[in-house]
Amino acid sequence: MNININIIATVAVGCYMTAGAQAGETTYSNVAYTQENIVVSGENTAIFSHSVENTFTDFIASSVSATNGGALEFKNTSVFSNASKLSIDASSSLKSGLISIDGTGSSMRNEGSASMGYLTVENGATAVNYGTITDTTPNTDAEWDDNLTFEENEAAMGDNLLDVISKGAFTNYGSIDSITTVLDGEFIAQDNSSMGSVCLGMWYEDEDYAQTFSTLNVNGSVTMTGTLESYFYSEIVFTMDASIDMQGNSLIFEGGKIVLLYDGDLTDSTVIKKNDFFVNYTLGMYNVDYGDDMVVTVVGTNNVSREMTIKELSSTVPEPATATLSLLALAGLAARRRRK
Repeated sequence: MNININIIATVAVGCYMTAGAQAGETTYSNVAYTQENIVVSGENTAIFSHSVENTFTDFIASSVSATNGGALEFKNTSVFSNASKLSIDASSSLKSGLISIDGTGSSMRNEGSASMGYLTVENGATAVNYGTITDTTPNTDAEWDDNLTFEENEAAMGDNLLDVISKGAFTNYGSIDSITTVLDGEFIAQDNSSMGSVCLGMWYEDEDYAQTFSTLNVNGSVTMTGTLESYFYSEIVFTMDASIDMQGNSLIFEGGKIVLLYDGDLTDSTVIKKNDFFVNYTLGMYNVDYGDDMVVTVVGTNNVSREMTIKELSSTVPEPATATLSLLALAGLAARRRRK
């Protein structure tokens, strides 16, 4: 079924129509939409709303999109599952309390303006952001305080905006203004993107999570406006030209790993130099791992890996040709002295 909302009106879709709703609105009594294509375009707002609190609006094998200035608003919890898709183009907007992009084949694509209280990408679902994602329940002005416990800091700073969990994947080309948690999922930060605080992995060792892995992939120069925490069962993967500008915020490593993807075949004699994984950062009080002696796993395009320390990667290593010339010069000098 196709539902096209392309006249100038506010449309309430759900168990009741909102106050002040205009004539010609379309309403649905059910809370599950199956095999439907819902398109909101022009100066229209489609409101998915239900009279019963804490109910779900489920989408099954459906597509929901806002185009050409359209707006989507979800009053109650919305779940995009079973191969359903949500898309917002560059001129359109989305407003929601909670959205769960759930299940393999389910996806979200935001090129415009999205404001929400909470977004989860889970169980094999994918999401990509080219626009802006803003927290509708903004945190206080509190900053991370190393004198407080993790729980106390979390309470002071507010809840997460984005959770990438259970094999979910989120790719960011745009900006996210609040806290992201990655637990057994993948967050991909693309060149020139920005993000708020990010917490990777488990902040304590737990056998139940030993088989999970939380990954932050950094492709290019990205910016963080909050704290970066990398705990057990997590890794941050950098390309050779990638770095994170922390803008003076805290960097906390406790159990996390760093991986560097070398853009060529890797051998024992390959010279590798990189000294800009993180810039403009401060170390958190509880940081125990990050420093010159931290081991980085370098992986070549030939799938060969090698372990090097931060210090080794940032040290100046003579080029092979220079080293060879120096040895020849020394050999020549020694021979000249013997003749004398």
